[in-house]
Amino acid sequence: MPTQLSILVARLEKLKIAQWSRTSRLKRSLAIKQLGRSKSAHWELTAGRLVVDSRSSAMELVKSRSYDLDELGSNLLGINAASRTVDSAESFL
Repeated sequence: MPTQLSILVARLEKLKIAQWSRTSRLKRSLAIKQLGRSKSAHWELTAGRLVVDSRSSAMELVKSRSYDLDELGSNLLGINAASRTVDSAESFL
């Protein structure tokens, strides 16, 4: 999970997303670069919404070996992690 979150942070930074705080429940006006890379910065990025909500909901509703986003995507949606690219993610937005 920390690897997936760091990829998300890198993409938010690279694409210069102004309203990055929509990934959390709290509105932040800081630039994403100012948060840093600490564990508390990861909490500020998600604040229980993106990763935690999907994981806990999946644990309640789906029987799976792992509840990582890659595993859930392949089990539920039939999306293979190898066939997915970062650039193709923009088409889902």
